[in-house]
Amino acid sequence: MLENPCVLQPCGNRGACRSDQQGNYVCTCRVGHTGKDCDKDLLPPSGLHVLRVEEGELEIRWDQPHPSPVPVTGFAITYAPLAAGAGGGGGGRGGRQTDFLDRQQSSHLLQGLTPGELYNISTFSIKRNANSNDISQPAVALIRTRPRAVEQLAVVNVSSTAVWLSWLVQAARHAATTQLRLSLLPAGGGGGGGGGARTALLNGSATQFSFSSLLPGQMYTLEVLTQSGVRAEEFPSTSRPAGPLHIWTRPLPPQNLSLAQVTSSSALITWERPPGAAADGFVVNVTRGLNTRSRFLPGALQGAHTLRELSPGQRYQLTLSAVRTAGAQTVHSAPRHLAFSTLPMEGRMGRRERLSSLGHGRPKTPPLDRGGGTDTENADEHRYKELIDRRGRITAQFTNLPRKVLRHRTRPEPPVRLERIEETTNKISLALEVPEEGARTPPACQRVPHPCTRLFSETKSVPVWEDGVCHYLYKRTYKVQQDVCFREICEPSLPDKTQSSVPDETAVPAIAA
Repeated sequence: MLENPCVLQPCGNRGACRSDQQGNYVCTCRVGHTGKDCDKDLLPPSGLHVLRVEEGELEIRWDQPHPSPVPVTGFAITYAPLAAGAGGGGGGRGGRQTDFLDRQQSSHLLQGLTPGELYNISTFSIKRNANSNDISQPAVALIRTRPRAVEQLAVVNVSSTAVWLSWLVQAARHAATTQLRLSLLPAGGGGGGGGGARTALLNGSATQFSFSSLLPGQMYTLEVLTQSGVRAEEFPSTSRPAGPLHIWTRPLPPQNLSLAQVTSSSALITWERPPGAAADGFVVNVTRGLNTRSRFLPGALQGAHTLRELSPGQRYQLTLSAVRTAGAQTVHSAPRHLAFSTLPMEGRMGRRERLSSLGHGRPKTPPLDRGGGTDTENADEHRYKELIDRRGRITAQFTNLPRKVLRHRTRPEPPVRLERIEETTNKISLALEVPEEGARTPPACQRVPHPCTRLFSETKSVPVWEDGVCHYLYKRTYKVQQDVCFREICEPSLPDKTQSSVPDETAVPAIAA
């Protein structure tokens, strides 16, 4: 028995030999070899590939080793950022990280990584011995985590042919971002020209961009991707898309808006549809002072509209815009403006015109009460010409009122002086006395109904559309209601009948037998 068996160099593959006092030796094998004399190969995991990559984690998988005379006892995975001078892997923990696994496992999730960073990942097979552990050659993979997506992506403005976008890129959170990729895809895939797909590549520090030459009234889908590593040797990776945003371009506005006919209570407007415009209808807003009336005009062939229930002699502001409806979303075009004034009210209106104005919301004057026997036809001639509510004061103008002569006295007339006051007072007292017997019966009176009208006001809420938002304004209107009035008619008092005196029986002459 040799005192030092290592003299015979029993460890192959340049393994290190160590002997003890009993004449035994132990071999420490180099990487990739195992066995008592390091004469067997230790193979690394095979079939290494990536299952999932996210901003701060990634998952890898490998195949189980085939049965061999050298079974492995476990696996070791080491990972670190590849870039020199990087702040270390593992989300700032620094240095190379190593995770040990059992031989039953064939996948592993690496967590706490830096977004957008390129990592060097090595997977080893391990054979544990009594005195040392043998490891295989590494199975190496270079994998870059996803960068962070842009933040606060929003649409700044939209026109008929362009869209303006903005987003936020923070220097600390997006340090690994080197490039931005913007994709604009029309609904249905689009075709050539302005309706095709658009792609823009921007610097990683850009925060705004605009797409132009788009189709009006078209829906587009927008996505923004951040990219870390541009060249192929840098193993580039992209972020999750920011979005998608569904953007509708505005339809083209109506053309040649003009005023065709104006009366005291109506106005006719006409316009032309723009060529190739995809509009589902039009919205017309009529403003007078603080009150605005809005109306939707459906129909693709709409080209004229009559504004009714206008006030005479008033100035109005009108806006007309095309509308594209897509589900619950409504897109308005740029408005077209028009200002006009209605004609003043004529001095006298006929009965048919008065009934027409009453149907359009003008108040009707109640008939004048002239006592019994009032002619309703004559009373109906005096009507309100105009009734204006100015918040606290109502101004009314009448038509066809008869002129009356007014007397104007600079000084009041002096009172009449009574010369015989006592005699006059006695006569007044005697006149007021009512005899107890033979008093006159009061005349019979009755209440006679007759038709009349009453004026009342009511307040209604009017919806107003401004920039796609509906507001409610309150408008006071006056109406006339037909009613029944009563007046009291009394019979005229009859003169006292003189009672004829009955002759005395003694005064009757006797008739001779």
